[in-house]
Amino acid sequence: MKLTLKDYKADLHNDWCPGCVAPSTRIVTPAGSKPIADIAVGELVLGHDGSFHAVTEVMSHHHPAPLHRITVQGLGETLLTEDHPVYLVRRQGAHRTNSEYTADWTRADQVRRGDYVAYPIPNEVVERPSLALWYSRKVKDTRSKPLPDAVALNEDFLRLAGYYIAEGHAHTRELTWTFSRTERDLVEDTVALIGSLFELRATVRDRTERNNTFEVTVASSYLTEIFRGLF
Repeated sequence: MKLTLKDYKADLHNDWCPGCVAPSTRIVTPAGSKPIADIAVGELVLGHDGSFHAVTEVMSHHHPAPLHRITVQGLGETLLTEDHPVYLVRRQGAHRTNSEYTADWTRADQVRRGDYVAYPIPNEVVERPSLALWYSRKVKDTRSKPLPDAVALNEDFLRLAGYYIAEGHAHTRELTWTFSRTERDLVEDTVALIGSLFELRATVRDRTERNNTFEVTVASSYLTEIFRGLF
């Protein structure tokens, strides 16, 4: 029997929508992703059908039961209550890829290792002059400089994003771009872009004597969180 979302009501909270996620769970909006705890009524969020829908209500509950951690290759992990529906395709065999892919809703506690979790592709083109920068502001973090609330979606930002996708990686508190010794112009451009876009100072490490590379590094847990969420 095929189930619908209404069949996933929780015994704990049977008067509302099925399931809960952790407050830090990222939700995709037309302006970028942000924690679900920061989503407000009226905002547009991406649905499983690839369209953006307006939020009609927001709810918060204390959930005393354990949460389920689901890790998806390339997309990170999320924490869900056991009754939260997940849109996925069942893996047909442990050691082979599927010949058919039909997605359906499945309870989080019934997700199996190897299943294919569906990720929506937005089918709407929305022109946005800027990208909102959402990150967790840590009260005790005195080392990371606060960032602008948004960054312009212009050639400069897209060029820096391209450098990161091609040559970058993230650590806990810093981002690093690695270029060859023949790409000094890209090194200088990356440093300038980080400064102009985020008002942060990047450092350059000369590794040419050891492995013929330059490393551009910027220490910011906030920017690291943003880039990990975007890319």
